[in-house]
Amino acid sequence: VRSIWDCLPTVALASMAGCSFGSTRGFDEIVPIQISVVSEDRFYTTWTKSVIQPKDGRGLVGKAQGIIKAVHALNKLHCSMGYGHFNELYVDQMDQDTVAVTRFCPGINQSIVLVARSCFHEPNITDIPTLYNPAQGTGFMKPLVVEGNIMEVIVEARLLVRERPMEYVNSQEFITGWWQSHSLDIRENIKSQNSEMISVQSQDPTKNEINFVSFPPGSIVALRVQMESSSYNGIITISECLAELKNRNQDSQLDNLHIFSIIEKLGLPEINYVLYRCNSEEKDDNTGGGAYVIPGYGELVYCGLQGSYCFIVLGHWFHLIFNYLKVIPISLRPKFFDDLLKTFYVSFDGSLRLSYSISPMYSFVRNGSRFVHTLALGSVQLISNCKSAILPSIVENDSGTDKQISFRLQVPSMAAGLPHFSTGSMRCWGRDTFIALRGLMLITGRFKEARHRYNSCLWWMPTTWINTEFDYCAFVPNGHMILHHPVARMYVADDDEPKLKGETIQPLCDVIQEALQRHIDGIAFRERGAGSMLDRDMKDKGFDVSAGVNRTTGFVYGGSEYNCGTWMDKMGESHVAGNYGIPATPRNGSAIEIIGLCKSTLRWLTKMYKDEKYPYSGVNDPLKSKRSIYTFEEWDSLLLETFENYFWIDDEDWNYNGNYINWLESSDYKSSKGFNYHQGPEWIWCTGYFLRAMLTFAGAAGCLEETKEFVKSHLADLEKAMEESDWKGLPELTNKDGELCSDSCPVQAWSAACTLDVLYDLEHAL
Repeated sequence: VRSIWDCLPTVALASMAGCSFGSTRGFDEIVPIQISVVSEDRFYTTWTKSVIQPKDGRGLVGKAQGIIKAVHALNKLHCSMGYGHFNELYVDQMDQDTVAVTRFCPGINQSIVLVARSCFHEPNITDIPTLYNPAQGTGFMKPLVVEGNIMEVIVEARLLVRERPMEYVNSQEFITGWWQSHSLDIRENIKSQNSEMISVQSQDPTKNEINFVSFPPGSIVALRVQMESSSYNGIITISECLAELKNRNQDSQLDNLHIFSIIEKLGLPEINYVLYRCNSEEKDDNTGGGAYVIPGYGELVYCGLQGSYCFIVLGHWFHLIFNYLKVIPISLRPKFFDDLLKTFYVSFDGSLRLSYSISPMYSFVRNGSRFVHTLALGSVQLISNCKSAILPSIVENDSGTDKQISFRLQVPSMAAGLPHFSTGSMRCWGRDTFIALRGLMLITGRFKEARHRYNSCLWWMPTTWINTEFDYCAFVPNGHMILHHPVARMYVADDDEPKLKGETIQPLCDVIQEALQRHIDGIAFRERGAGSMLDRDMKDKGFDVSAGVNRTTGFVYGGSEYNCGTWMDKMGESHVAGNYGIPATPRNGSAIEIIGLCKSTLRWLTKMYKDEKYPYSGVNDPLKSKRSIYTFEEWDSLLLETFENYFWIDDEDWNYNGNYINWLESSDYKSSKGFNYHQGPEWIWCTGYFLRAMLTFAGAAGCLEETKEFVKSHLADLEKAMEESDWKGLPELTNKDGELCSDSCPVQAWSAACTLDVLYDLEHAL
């Protein structure tokens, strides 16, 4: 115990716990010394029912000594709360030393409120309460507002110093307390107006203000409070609402706002607003909103229900139901607030899962595991409307004769990652969003949004974009018709200004064909807007771009030592380490990922041409006459023939460093300022493709079943990481051996998408 004055508050607070509790004789008799359990050989004093005078009876003790009588009263209170089902607890730290604890019984709508003023340090002599001045040391205390009718003061007590205090005498014969100098001042079961320690003022029929008029350190008071009828009615209404939300009772009298029909009519972009929206997305709306910040905890990851159990939309319904919350006692509001938001979230989540049954394509998600469901929610998490990242779309006039490009906020865009890639041009990062399209848009059945995605500009090589066309045609009924879908060209030539009136509209197949033709012909240009505003770290030569096709191997080649080249885009930033302006992993020459995408594109276009769904058999051969066609089939065969002669796997890489710390600048050339971004950290989207490749080759190798088990074991780690994440997503990357990388996006589109791709392929593996 911190001081003798802290005994009573300590036992009082312990008595309010919803569990067994007890104390020792030395504590109850306020023995001010430590009793050794090893060497102590004295006896405690003998119990007596007689009145004991301070100067007498050193070998006796009774209920009036120490704090024994108060402990007895608190024991009775503790038992009555347990038997009476006062099972809900609320704690309020009123000031540094004072704590109010409320135990509530929902069955009889009654509360026990105990206020204890602790004494963490020995008080000054002028602050010690005495028999002749019991209020001494009270000072100023903030009043406590109690909502309801105060039925009684169950117990109030304080420890006082006698008029003639005696020094503690450590008896040689008995273990004795210091009760000769201290007296317990206690009253039980009295009306509040008869209290000597508090005064009560009624603010209105439902609230009372408790003023602590004589409440020095070491004091306690316990009140019995009956809830008013208005509060009771509010609790009944909220409880009925909770029950109906849990049971999804759409015919209830409380559902006059049609909450269930509202939920079920929400589209997935609207559901994104309710469940998710990171702080930067919310601020992008310019409505003054943002994520909640909780003192001592920090900023919540989402503005929606998933991040905080805090409401964002459906405001009218919440406004009305929260009116009932306002009339119940403040000590009960956190509990009912949590119940309301948690129950609504569960109900809402059920409606969301129900929405996946709209299309037959949802059967994989609808019938999938919890992990599949959670990954599929990444589609809701990452695809939404964003004012600073509006995708262009073609709009027609009423007659259909005039078409132009529109940037109205009507097409949801995909965030490459949260929160770092959630707004502006970074949101629609081409490499990430096109790789994520299959998992987050096609497997989940969001075909309309996927089709519009092809109207947006792309950052990476056209083969990435064309491969998503292949996926679209494979998943969507009559998906090949998109190849004839009109596309408005904003930039027809390299140096064109943006054309927004639809001056050049072509079918998608012609745009695909032009991209392939430009590569076989070779391209060379200087990036639009070259300079520090485009890339503050890259050297000037890096803005000069060229690419072509090696006709001996069929490989696409290009890039330079000054330009990053592909998705491996880390440009050195450290002057200290000497890597500033140097690409960490330059892809000049023929990058394996581009060759792989090119091979996939050629194989698909060959099939589409033979099936009469694509009008071109190949590209015009620049090495021959313009009428000569270099067929996709020929190009595809050449890649198959030459690939393994030029690529192999190294056992080790001297440049490997598995821990990525982007902010740390050091003298280490390989890692300073995150130079090892693509040379060590574990990218989850690549894991997805690796596992899919294993499943693809396992059938031919005769080891499909064991490969499935291997894949499942790796997916289990990802599932665990997703469940434990506050963001409920998979990160961009991890450090060595799966360790947390603090500089990674906690949610990355292609990480969730490529993992969902694996699960889809796992189910369909033959």
